[in-house]
Amino acid sequence: MSDNINKDKDQLNKQESNPVLVKKLENVINESVNVDAKELAEIEAIQAAIEANDDPIDDIETAAGEASDGGRSVVVDVSRDATEIIASSTFKTESFAFDAVATELTDTNINDLLVNPIPDVNDAATITLESTTNTFLEDTTVVNDQVVSFSTNDEDGNAVTVTLSDTVNYALVGNTVVLTQAGADLVNSGADLPEFTLSATDGVQTTPTTVDVNPGNTVDVNDAATITLESTTPNFTEENAVATDVVASFSTNDEDGDTVTVTLSDTVNYALVGNTVVLTQAGADLVNSGADLPDFTLSATDGVQTTPTTVDVNPGNTVDVNDAATITVETTTVSFTEEDAVATDVVASFSTNDEDGDTVTVTLSDTVNYALVGNTVVLTQAGADLVNSGADLPDFILSATDGKQTSPATVDVNPGNTIDVNDAATITLESTTPNFTEENAVATDVVASFSTNDEDGDTVTVTLSDTVNYALVGNTVVLTQAGADLVNSGADLPDFTLSATDGVQTTPTTVDVNPGNTVDVNDAATITVETTTESFTEEDAV
Repeated sequence: MSDNINKDKDQLNKQESNPVLVKKLENVINESVNVDAKELAEIEAIQAAIEANDDPIDDIETAAGEASDGGRSVVVDVSRDATEIIASSTFKTESFAFDAVATELTDTNINDLLVNPIPDVNDAATITLESTTNTFLEDTTVVNDQVVSFSTNDEDGNAVTVTLSDTVNYALVGNTVVLTQAGADLVNSGADLPEFTLSATDGVQTTPTTVDVNPGNTVDVNDAATITLESTTPNFTEENAVATDVVASFSTNDEDGDTVTVTLSDTVNYALVGNTVVLTQAGADLVNSGADLPDFTLSATDGVQTTPTTVDVNPGNTVDVNDAATITVETTTVSFTEEDAVATDVVASFSTNDEDGDTVTVTLSDTVNYALVGNTVVLTQAGADLVNSGADLPDFILSATDGKQTSPATVDVNPGNTIDVNDAATITLESTTPNFTEENAVATDVVASFSTNDEDGDTVTVTLSDTVNYALVGNTVVLTQAGADLVNSGADLPDFTLSATDGVQTTPTTVDVNPGNTVDVNDAATITVETTTESFTEEDAV
């Protein structure tokens, strides 16, 4: 009978958490129990025997006829005082999980004694976490890697259904939880997996049984820095490239947050400015020469990785533009000396070039004083005469064209100055008086007129060889009083010389003048009163 009591007690204890059952038991306790009078008498007799320390259990004979001690059953007397009495026996003595329980249980099965038997209560499914993966290694995790294993049970034998709280990172495969692609990606990014909950239900229980799972942390592995080419300049136009023109732009990333350092394989033609690659002056010059830019490599490293991440860049081709012919003055004659220049004297030498290999034609802006002979400019006769006059040669322009360019390449040439050689002053006799008439000459009568010149513009000074008979008045030679007297005496005027100098020349320029002869006129007899008596006295003259 004690085994039956234990069984009934276990059944009650299983239901102690069921609020519906607790309510029903409260109703059972409060209602009267109808017990058969005979059975009640037997129970009371057993209780009295127990109190008197008599063994109320009859010897039980086994099937073999041997005596038995009646088994290990023990009778429990439970008083109705709402308290728990712990019996010193080997059967279960946990208290009922109810506030008020009918405690006088003496029959083989309490449920059989109840007018309203306690109904069976569904046992909730259970779920047990068997194992978890301690850690995951970044960059090595794949789909279906196992996270945990578990087991389920249902005492009622109902089918157990398990669900996951996180179906993004995890999936159920049998009695294991494995990673989805998203979960593997999360681990490989270096992040820890999120916690999740496994829920088990038998389809009857209202609230599923749950177990929280905290996956092992992710073991970080250094992520190599990455570099991405964002854009490249499609092409460059010859003659239009300048230093700092952008060749390419790029972006870098490091999942671990390390500082990324970028380097260039070609630092002659390219330079790094922020997240762009630009032309250096050498690179711009290369484009402007018509050549294509060379390929280069961008390398990125986080300082931890052993091998940098690289990206090859192939810049756009250079768009050729016709290169204008060029002309360069190689030499110029420093100076020319007045009076020494001759035609074909070299004024300048030059060279021409065309990067495209076109034929270059050269022309002169001044073909009066200059001429082209090969790659030289020489004097014409007019140019030589100009030099010999003491004048400087005029500037001129050399123009070169390849026949394609719209405007020729030009170079201005300024020939060396002419070295002046002093030009002697000149004097020219313009006119002379043919002759003078005796007795008619007077001072200031013009004997001759003259003109002077100095190519250098120097002041010309004129002097007379005979300043007795002649005098200079402006650009004329006139008679002095002595000269006039000479003429009037009937004598011819003497020759004289005019000398002109610019003050620089060592020898004056001279002109000889031969005045016209004097025209004689008959001289009348002359009488001269030598003396006169100053006075006479009256009466004294004889």
